[in-house]
Amino acid sequence: MEENIPTINWVKDFPDGEIPSSGNPNCRVVIIAIDSEYQTGTTAYTNLCLSYQFALYDISDGIYQTGIFFPDINKNERFSLTELLYKILDKSGIYPLALHAYRIILVAHYFSAEWAMLRDKKKLFMKFEYIRKSMVTAKPLETALFEKDSRDDDCFASCWFDVRDTMLLLPDGYRSLEKASTFLEGFEKIPLDDSIKANMYEFLQKDPNRFIEYAIRDAEVTLKLFIKLQFLLNAINMEEEKLFLTLAGATTNDFIDYSKEAYGTEYHNLQFDRKHSVYKEFEALATRSYMGGLNSSYHVGKAKGYTFIDIDFKNAYPTAMNLIEIGMFGTPPPKKQEKKKETHEPELTLTELLP
Repeated sequence: MEENIPTINWVKDFPDGEIPSSGNPNCRVVIIAIDSEYQTGTTAYTNLCLSYQFALYDISDGIYQTGIFFPDINKNERFSLTELLYKILDKSGIYPLALHAYRIILVAHYFSAEWAMLRDKKKLFMKFEYIRKSMVTAKPLETALFEKDSRDDDCFASCWFDVRDTMLLLPDGYRSLEKASTFLEGFEKIPLDDSIKANMYEFLQKDPNRFIEYAIRDAEVTLKLFIKLQFLLNAINMEEEKLFLTLAGATTNDFIDYSKEAYGTEYHNLQFDRKHSVYKEFEALATRSYMGGLNSSYHVGKAKGYTFIDIDFKNAYPTAMNLIEIGMFGTPPPKKQEKKKETHEPELTLTELLP
């Protein structure tokens, strides 16, 4: 496509991170948050998909739409990503061919869980990148939307497709959707007892209206949370059109801007080039201080009937480092004078060692 990829002004288009009542005709972007509900433990290997729900906002037209779809539970039906996308557009009254040169941003909270509910998940695994076990797109993918039930080469819309995960934009302690929704005052996730969550199929059968309200709220929370976080990260970094992928990326962006202002591009190129004095000044200290780390778990040969467990403790290295006292750099440690232990064992002769 010859057109440039549409960008979003998160500060102007979403004041205070809220969805405005009117759209921006110059911003050809559709944000779609998806979520699914399922019953765990239906078989030894799979979960029963109960519903797909979504929340959509078309920035250009200002369209805000939510909805829910129920696959055929008796057939253990699942939708493909393409089927789900077309169902969402149809429900929202958006003609696929009208999205030519648009950017579609698909959002979920912990995307791997939603991918697991898609019929074509194995094919999708090869198209996206992985960050913390979640599938995302670092760069928008070019794709085509055809007219419904058609694959006519002359009747399609070229657009860009993004996949983002709200969980990657959250700090530790707030990565669950329940806690993250506290950022949306007055629009928190609907609470459910653990006993209900453990049997969502029964919940759907006994109280379908409450099930629908709960499910759609999760999709709405994901959409509003994504917009709120992009607004906040842009405001903090004094940006307007950055589409941040991770919280760490937002921190790096701030560090890069600070470094450019503090050192200048000709003095510090941000890649820690060994030719620059900033690197040379601290390289020796870093080399002496870092001893490295190794975590190995292996077994030589074949083994049957065994279970091997590799336990990785959170913040293990920083915790161990904090327990080490600050050393006196540049001063060699004193050598301890140890007395040799007396032994009364008889010495072996050379002839005794020979076979």
